[in-house]
Amino acid sequence: MITRIEAYGYRCFPRLSVDLSRYHVLAGSNGAGKTTLLDIPNLLGDLLGQHRAAAAAFLERQGRNGPPRAGTLIELLHKRQGEQIAFAIEAQVPPDIVETLADRSLSSLLPHALTHLRYELSLNVEPEALTVADEYLFLFAEEGIRPEPGVFPQGRIGDGHDEWQEVILRAGTSPTKFVPETTSQATDIPALRVPTGQLALGAVPADPTLFPAALWFAQLLREGVVFFDPDWELLRRPAPPEYTRRLLPSGRNAPWLAYDLARRDPDRYASSGCVTGRAHWTSARCSRRVCCRDIAADTSRCRVPGGCSDDQAAPGDQREVEGGEEARAGFDDGGDGIDIAGYTFRA
Repeated sequence: MITRIEAYGYRCFPRLSVDLSRYHVLAGSNGAGKTTLLDIPNLLGDLLGQHRAAAAAFLERQGRNGPPRAGTLIELLHKRQGEQIAFAIEAQVPPDIVETLADRSLSSLLPHALTHLRYELSLNVEPEALTVADEYLFLFAEEGIRPEPGVFPQGRIGDGHDEWQEVILRAGTSPTKFVPETTSQATDIPALRVPTGQLALGAVPADPTLFPAALWFAQLLREGVVFFDPDWELLRRPAPPEYTRRLLPSGRNAPWLAYDLARRDPDRYASSGCVTGRAHWTSARCSRRVCCRDIAADTSRCRVPGGCSDDQAAPGDQREVEGGEEARAGFDDGGDGIDIAGYTFRA
């Protein structure tokens, strides 16, 4: 989970440091920078995915129809002044990786287990080019000495605290040093010259036994961060059955994700509060096991052809429904509720 976002000299932010909890609400006037702040993790994910110049993440269209982040690179600078923009993100490392680090890393020699990481990136901004100036990643303990908010950078060689474990060290045009996370012994990984237009985070050796936290974080930015901007017109149409388990920015696959969650973890689905009301079958063109569990506990309203009846319905009761292979899912808020994989949920 991302726990802090920082930005320096970027657009409307001369200096920004925001601590984040699991749920966070941003409020501000138009142009205050809400969208710019929320886009930073997604931006870093796009930079990681660039196999060419980093400037493409700003100047090319986002997705099929989205506008570019900027018309020119100079627009990225706060008040169009200065020569660099910089970002920092802190994140809580998953428990299984914390356990791995505690057993096999420098963490075993420290007073506290390493639980978080901090990633720092500064970019040189020129009219026609964008290059990496510095890049650092280090691990730290929540119960130990933590990075100071609003101070950048903190990962430079010699600047770090003894309780922090360095992972990526990239200063200027010097070769990038990668320090394995899961050993306190010296390693023979040579320093690498990463192209100036690419991130060293994307060049971490793909060995999860040596770099579990760095590789997890890179994957989080690439695949686990979504700037959710629902396309309400698409959400009113049936959603095609082919979908990815990653939420699409448009929300087009949200009905299938909700249905998948209901099948895999009914209790979590019922407690999420994302869908409320009573359920009934609206399409006979589906062959699957369906659940008559009513989200709002009014089980008498749950109806499945050939399965539960009004007087038979009970929480968790299941019946097999025979039919074709096709199923449809989509949102329909035209008064008939929300249609998910052949079910309609009415608020």
